[in-house]
Amino acid sequence: MKTWTDEQLAILDSEFSTANLNELAERLGKSREAIKSKALKRKLKRSPNVRTWSPDRKEKLITLYPDHTNLEIASILSSTESAVSGIAFKMKLRKSAKFLFEHSSKGFFPKGHQPMNKGRSKQNICLMPKLKKLRLHVSGKDTFQRIISRLVMNV
Repeated sequence: MKTWTDEQLAILDSEFSTANLNELAERLGKSREAIKSKALKRKLKRSPNVRTWSPDRKEKLITLYPDHTNLEIASILSSTESAVSGIAFKMKLRKSAKFLFEHSSKGFFPKGHQPMNKGRSKQNICLMPKLKKLRLHVSGKDTFQRIISRLVMNV
C-alpha cells in the first residue's frame, strides 16, 4: 500500500473540491479511486459548481436534444442516457413537437383498433367470467339487465 506524503495531502485538501479528478490523480501519481477514497476518509466534499459537462458538450446537447433520443445523444457525447436526461432536466430542455409526435405512437394501438370491451359497461365486463363459471352463454351485445333476467329465469 502506497503512503501519502504531506505535500500530496495538502494538494488533495486544497484542490479536491474543484479539480478534475483524472487530472488530479495523474498529478499526484494515484488512481482516481485512491483519490476518492482518501477524500472520503478526510471528509472532503466536491463543490456543487464543478463543471462535469463542459460548455462545448452543453452546446452540443442543446442543439441535439430537441430532435434526437437520449440514447442517441448519449452515444454521440460518450455519456450515459441517464446523465443526458438529468442534465437536460436541469437545463430545462424540451423535445420538439415534431419529435414528440413521431415518437409518441410507439406502443399504442394501431389506427382503427376496436377494444374488446367497446360498448360494454363495467358491470358486464366484471360479470362475464362469473357467468362463464355458471355455464350461461352471454354474447357481447347482452346488456346487464338481459343477463340478470336470464339468470333469474334459470334459477
